[in-house]
Amino acid sequence: MSRLPISRAALSSRLAMMAEAGLLKRDPPDTKRADYVLTKAGEDLRPAYAAISEWSGQHLFVDGEKPRKW
Repeated sequence: MSRLPISRAALSSRLAMMAEAGLLKRDPPDTKRADYVLTKAGEDLRPAYAAISEWSGQHLFVDGEKPRKW
């Protein structure tokens, strides 16, 4: 597993907010360590995320810089 450029506390907080909004669910739900999986609502956002990713790749990077593949 590679390290993410975000603190553990910030990541935990954001994952919890997304789970509370119904976009993710914890699996298993009541353990210290869990995986997060997209719910139907989260899956429904895929086209929006893809569009934002495409737009940012076209507009937010300088010539020669490559956007990260998600």
